[in-house]
Amino acid sequence: MRDEVDGSWFYNDLIRLFEKHYEEEHLEDILIILKREMAERTYDTVKQMPCTSSTFTKKLYMNELFKDTLQEQ
Repeated sequence: MRDEVDGSWFYNDLIRLFEKHYEEEHLEDILIILKREMAERTYDTVKQMPCTSSTFTKKLYMNELFKDTLQEQ
C-alpha cells in the first residue's frame, strides 16, 4: 500500500529496519524481518507481501555504507 502522505509501506519499513539493524544483520536477514512485519499488517482487507530473490553467495552487511549515510543526516 502506498499512503498519499507517508509513501510506501515497503520503503518506509525498509529504511526503518536498515537504521535499526544495519550494524548486526546482513541484508537478507533484514529483508526477512521486513517480510514478516508486512505479512502481519492489514489495511482494511488489503495485505502487502513483498517477494525477494537473491543470487548472493555471501552475506552482505550494510554497516559501513549505511553508517556513512546516517552520519550525513
